[in-house]
This record gives sequence, C-alpha cells and structure tokens, in this order.
Amino acid sequence: MFIIAILVAAGSAIAFIWPWYVQGRKEYRRLVDAPRLTVRALNDLRELPEWVVLEARTGAGTVTAPLSSTGCAWYQVTAGRTRPQGDAGMEFIVKVLHTATSPDSGIPLVDPGDPETVVWLRNDLADKRLGYTIPTLTTLTVNERIGIAGRSDAAGWLHLRQLQADGHVSVADLALGVGDEGLTVVEETAPADTPVLVLGKPEMRDIGIVLSATPGWRTRLEGVSTWPDSEVRRRFAFRVTVYRRLLMGAMMAIVLICGGAIGWSAIFEEG
Repeated sequence: MFIIAILVAAGSAIAFIWPWYVQGRKEYRRLVDAPRLTVRALNDLRELPEWVVLEARTGAGTVTAPLSSTGCAWYQVTAGRTRPQGDAGMEFIVKVLHTATSPDSGIPLVDPGDPETVVWLRNDLADKRLGYTIPTLTTLTVNERIGIAGRSDAAGWLHLRQLQADGHVSVADLALGVGDEGLTVVEETAPADTPVLVLGKPEMRDIGIVLSATPGWRTRLEGVSTWPDSEVRRRFAFRVTVYRRLLMGAMMAIVLICGGAIGWSAIFEEG
C-alpha cells in the first residue's frame, strides 16, 4: 500500500506540473523567437511583424500628473461611482464621472538620443506584467476610495474635492444617497526616461505605430517590464528549468520504485 501511495503521488505530481511546463516552454519560445527591434528600426519597417520585443525608453518628463504633482511621461486620472463586487471587498466603477489622460495617444516610447521617432504604448498593455514576477511600468500614485453612504468622512475626500474645485466633478456627483455605491479616484503614471521592454503586437494607426493589448487573449504572453532583455529571458528560462527538474524528479521516483518492487519480487520468488 505504501508503494502504491507513492506511485499515485508521483503520478499526480506529473499530471499537475506537465501543463505548467508546456505553457512555460511556449511562453519562453514566444519571448525568444520574437524579433528584437528599436523604435527607429520598427518605424523603418514596411511590413510590421506579428509581434515584437521592443527595447526603448519612455519619453522625457514633459507633463505633470494633476493630483499627485508627479513629473512623468504619461498620466491617467479616473473618478467614478463604484459598487462592491464579490466577497473579497473588491469594487468596480459603474459610472465614470471624470477621466483625463496625457497624452491621449498613450505612453511615448523613444530610442536614447532620438526623441523625435516615437512608438505609442497603450495603457492596456502597459498595465500587463510580462510574466509572473516582473514589474510593470505604470504605478498608482493616487488611489482614493470612499466607502458606501453613511460610512464616509467627507473631510477626507482630498483628491475628489480637488477635482470638484477644478470644475471636473459637481457637488451632485459627490453626493452619495442611500445604497451601496461608493466613490473612487485613481491616478496612474508612467515615469519619464525609463528603460522599458515591451512584448506586443505593433499596429499602424493614424498617430503612428501603436502597441496595445491583444483583444480576446487574456492568457497570451504580452506585456511590459522595466528589467533588461537578458534578465527577462533568464527568468523565463529558469522557470522552465524548475518545471523540468520537478518532472524528472517525479519520473525518477516512479522508475526507482517500480524497479525496486520488481527486484524484491524476483528475490522472493527465488527464495
């Protein structure tokens, strides 16, 4: 019974690890096989590739985020009414009261020493991690959330009151009636003159070449990292190596146990 239990455990481990190993190898090959280009080289192509690894830098800090006064290459502010979702205390915006983005075309990416040639990185792709542990480019500089009616301190609505003073929201917008609605204002920024590595699908738009998230592909490998290309590839290769070693360990356990069981059976039969 003990041997059978070990065999079942090893087989279950293989069945569990195998899909992760296959997925890890696919992602690693996608990352390695994608053409690696600069902003200038991408703009010079007559036909855009299906996907590309772009090594660039964010544009110089020419804008200031309105709520946090952070100098950055890009910002986005969104204020709206929220409602709870699920049992984990999550909320989602049910009505947008105000939104502002600078510039509207996305985050400008340039080559060092060549600020005139630009590729635009859309926020939906900039928010995606390239892998599981790799940092993204954008950060939340403001995340103000006001709970449901009757549980909020109006004096603490610092940034919402700032939007009201600037004429972006009205008193009626900030009024919470009886119910489960709340209010939120978030500000997201991308730092200026920062190295960035992007894996995504380039498309030609009116404003130029744009990199955005692929619709309908939630699990497709794409995203942004502030780590260098060599470190990103090393991390992906290490993940595949770990899965491979776990699989080999489970297979070796099965082989050794089966071999030992056969050997002991032969000894008992001879005895």
